[in-house]
Amino acid sequence: MATVTQADQGGYLTQRQLIDTLYERAMKALRGQENLSITKLLTVYRQAQDEIVAQVFNRFGDAEGWTLQQWEDSGRLRSLLQSVEDVLNRLQAGANGEIAQGAQVQFFGSYDHTAYTLDQATPFTVPATYAPPPEDAVAILTSTPYKGAMFSRRIGVITDAMAADLRDGLVQSLIQGEGAEQAARRVRDVIGIGNLDDPRSYTNRARVIARTEIMRAQNLARDLAYEQNKDLLENEETEWLVTPDDRLCPWCMRREGKSDAEIEASDPGNDPWGNSTDTPLHPNCRCTKVPRLKKWSDLIGLDMPEALDDTARGIRDADGKWSIVKPEDFDAWMERRAGQLPGGTEA
Repeated sequence: MATVTQADQGGYLTQRQLIDTLYERAMKALRGQENLSITKLLTVYRQAQDEIVAQVFNRFGDAEGWTLQQWEDSGRLRSLLQSVEDVLNRLQAGANGEIAQGAQVQFFGSYDHTAYTLDQATPFTVPATYAPPPEDAVAILTSTPYKGAMFSRRIGVITDAMAADLRDGLVQSLIQGEGAEQAARRVRDVIGIGNLDDPRSYTNRARVIARTEIMRAQNLARDLAYEQNKDLLENEETEWLVTPDDRLCPWCMRREGKSDAEIEASDPGNDPWGNSTDTPLHPNCRCTKVPRLKKWSDLIGLDMPEALDDTARGIRDADGKWSIVKPEDFDAWMERRAGQLPGGTEA
């Protein structure tokens, strides 16, 4: 191992830069799972759309040219609308299930990466606490109301509105004397699986809810890890971290780099969320919080240079000299943590 001095550490990152690097890496890993959850949600909507379209073709088959009155007298309209309602009830249950499962997966993934980041950015002799909650506790935590409503209720509002628009569209199609193909087009337009860029699309709105709930689950996990490791944080504080691109809103930018206390003490101006410190702040918000860690000298009583990067880490040898060694790989770190939990074998 090569000894690192204050003079030759110029190629290494500061402690905060290391945290940002590991956080960026964690977000890439979490984003893959997030996209999988969203894909599963969209599959639920696509299946519902296909099923309703199939019902339309089935019932329109030998009723081409019927009047609305004939549809009502035959009971076929009532049957079609009941079928649509049944499909949408299954859609709502499936969407709720996918969002709930995705949120729980993201919670544990975010918790693991946050604890790992804290552990890598602090001395070997000061390990980060790793105590993930049981699955049933996470299920309760991620399903609690967010900004006044359960995500299941938000999905329910979308499904109710979708049902009303589908009913109106199908009735309008019958009044206009349209055939199955035109009626099916109305169904596809309402559900909107093929037009996800349109903010009015019900499927797009469901996707926004899912992404926001998943981001919320990530932040709940980070908050828990920070709380469990508050002795590692300077004044037990975290600070707001934004995604600096053309999608960044001015209200999140206003919070960049500030702690909760600093946000609450600042002038909100015309900020529609006032001095809220909740993350995510708004639908599709990508902001999170990163820790303000204590310096190594504060944690272990030594004036150690911040000789750290994403592939190397400081360690003190038997002679009292500081050297640079490679940190643990995330997967290896997780394997060792698993062995230290109840039911595991001590590594």
